[in-house]
Amino acid sequence: MIKAIKMENKERQTFGNVPLVRGWDFKPSDYADAWKNGTLLTAQIENTNICNCDCEYCFRGGNPPDKDARFGNEITKEQLLQAIDEMSNLGVRTINIIGAGEPLMDKGLEGLLAHISELGIIPILATNGSRITPDLVKAFEKYQTSVILKLNSLNPELQNKLVRRSWFAEKRDYGLRLLLEAGFNQPNENYRTRLGINSIVFQENKGEILDILSFCRDNNMMPVMSTFIPAGRTKERTDQEVSMGEFLEISKRARKMDREKYGIEYDKLLPYLGGVPCTQCGKSSIYLTISGDIFDCPGQLHSYGNIKDTSITEAFKQNKSVNGNSEFSCPPRLDYWNRTHQFVQLENI
Repeated sequence: MIKAIKMENKERQTFGNVPLVRGWDFKPSDYADAWKNGTLLTAQIENTNICNCDCEYCFRGGNPPDKDARFGNEITKEQLLQAIDEMSNLGVRTINIIGAGEPLMDKGLEGLLAHISELGIIPILATNGSRITPDLVKAFEKYQTSVILKLNSLNPELQNKLVRRSWFAEKRDYGLRLLLEAGFNQPNENYRTRLGINSIVFQENKGEILDILSFCRDNNMMPVMSTFIPAGRTKERTDQEVSMGEFLEISKRARKMDREKYGIEYDKLLPYLGGVPCTQCGKSSIYLTISGDIFDCPGQLHSYGNIKDTSITEAFKQNKSVNGNSEFSCPPRLDYWNRTHQFVQLENI
């Protein structure tokens, strides 16, 4: 059984002054209202399994050696669009496009963004950034897309090693520069930022995590920084993972730096550094894979069938019967830390 993490009442009302990307910037009350009213708030979808990288920590398990190969059991584009329509009918406000490969490898991506945007839903794109072009940036702008970019190291050699591609860092940095020049990190009256940075915290990069966090703060980008997702290639323990205890120590240092250097106040240490809450698992959310399987989140702790025989509506009803994760933590990681005897109590931290 997953050990509970208690949270003070004051934090149930706010996430502090943590800068959150457009589409993740809900209040705790938004989640509570969605849960109470039986409406879907956020969703995660996959649009392609094809990827131009081969990350050693891939939560989807990696892709076939032939990067142009597709899985035989993939759902069709029509089925994906129908699922999105059903999510819209359930009230979804944000859809995160997260893979299962590199979303920018999908030639139909712009049409997908258009479909989501035309339904009045905020698209959020999680990308490794290496295929971003000026034309794609214009498309992101047109469809009001927030972007979360992969950056696991400020050291190009280490970054390239992690994705097993010698060219990656240079192309990723070019894509990031295009987004910054287009002002995706600039706030306005409706949001704090439309740009985020996704970093996995593990043994090889843990010494530069605070530098990456500072890079995010200095450029007004939301950090999405946590340990391996316990799925795919990192479903079982690896010698590269940081323990829960190690992560909490890094998270405490990050919180101290945020308070003293940036005036950003929050109490949370999990699941992400920088006070960023989980918007997925158990939070009126659903995750649809490229093969049509339906889970609560990418950690795949609970399965609710496949859209070939289970509707999104029925799957969401099943999801509602599971604990609502009112602490905004990460049930899959807590489950993993319990199973691997790494769980650390949070008292006096």
